[in-house]
Amino acid sequence: MSRAIRTTFVTVLTGLFGFIAGLAGIYGMRTVAGNDQPRELPCTAALETAEALKPLLVGQMANLIVSTEPRRVGDIRFTDRAGQPIQLDRWKGRMVLVNAWAEWCPPCRTELPSLDKLQQELGHDDFEVVAVNVDKDPKPAQKPLQFWSKAGLSDLDYYADPSMRVWGRMPTDWRKGLPGTMLIDGAGCIVATLYGPAEWTGADAKAVLTAALGQHRSRQANAQPTPAARHDDNTASSMALIRPLSQPTAR
Repeated sequence: MSRAIRTTFVTVLTGLFGFIAGLAGIYGMRTVAGNDQPRELPCTAALETAEALKPLLVGQMANLIVSTEPRRVGDIRFTDRAGQPIQLDRWKGRMVLVNAWAEWCPPCRTELPSLDKLQQELGHDDFEVVAVNVDKDPKPAQKPLQFWSKAGLSDLDYYADPSMRVWGRMPTDWRKGLPGTMLIDGAGCIVATLYGPAEWTGADAKAVLTAALGQHRSRQANAQPTPAARHDDNTASSMALIRPLSQPTAR
């Protein structure tokens, strides 16, 4: 075989291999892309809930600010009545209404009884009101606890955060003052924020919270397998165990 023929043969063969490799690469890219499962964007559920709340922003809830961009509240830490550390992650999977208040704040003291009653009426396995005192130095004379006892707040648990991290984690308008309240979903995403007091057991607030909880519970229900699906899975598992016993033994 002449040198010219060999050169031509090698060139053609190289081009053929390149063409095959290119096809394989394109096929592989399409396969990977086709196998990618759609992933839920961060805080998508919170934003959908926030959107659903917009028609309900009237009366006592007129100043409620619903989230328009994803925002996780982050790792918030505070202490319980005994001084033991608590993390907001404790309520993971549940919807939480986090309220920052101070003993020196008259609107806070006025609002707390309605939050206590709200916890009594709506508190459940999937919802809790978490009121956090943010007095910078609550130890002298234990004023916040004294107020707590005097006000007869029996359904709320007492939490404290002298560092005021809870207040600081609120979105950009947190400087508007206390009280400040965040509605947070089970993924730790902020659904809505309110600066200033509200009557939380009034019709306006209950409409908002009931709608938010409805969205939350609907997602929880959709995430759980139906009884029929569980039955089918159990039946399939049982059949898988029984089938080998029904096969004749080889001789």
